[in-house]
Amino acid sequence: MTRVKSSPLSDSELLKILLGEADARLIKRLQTDEESMRRYQELLKFHRKLHSALHPSDQILADYASGLLSGKHHQMVSEHLTKCRLCHEKVRGLREQTPSS
Repeated sequence: MTRVKSSPLSDSELLKILLGEADARLIKRLQTDEESMRRYQELLKFHRKLHSALHPSDQILADYASGLLSGKHHQMVSEHLTKCRLCHEKVRGLREQTPSS
């Protein structure tokens, strides 16, 4: 009996994996298909570049949480935090780690 090779994962399936929305079946297919893994690695690199272009760096968020930003920079980060749950949660976590005076 010959084994039928499954087709590479689609872009939407790769995106589900990247976003943590994939089931174990998709993860297994990714792990066993070289072409899908290569495309996933490219998608992951792109996602990281896009994230760094659209979100303040961890250092800027730490400075914001510590009250070290002022003026325009503080306002820009503040506006971003109203729209971005991920960065908002990072700042909240940083503030919880920092003892208040």
